Amino acid sequence: MILYHVWCNLKDGVRDTEFSDRAAAYFEHLKADGLIAGYRITRRQLGLGPKELPEFHLMLEFEDLA
Repeated sequence: MILYHVWCNLKDGVRDTEFSDRAAAYFEHLKADGLIAGYRITRRQLGLGPKELPEFHLMLEFEDLA
């Protein structure tokens, strides 16, 4: 299993629920097409974690590098 990590903050005016819903829909499409094995969308909340890290963490799972 190969994991690809993406960290990001939202642009001003983008709602967190809208971002999460759209990202999940896109990742589900990729998963249905067999392009990714799985994914996770997590968020740094409650002041936990280093402030230097962006708020959202996306983790994509791949079977191989192909």
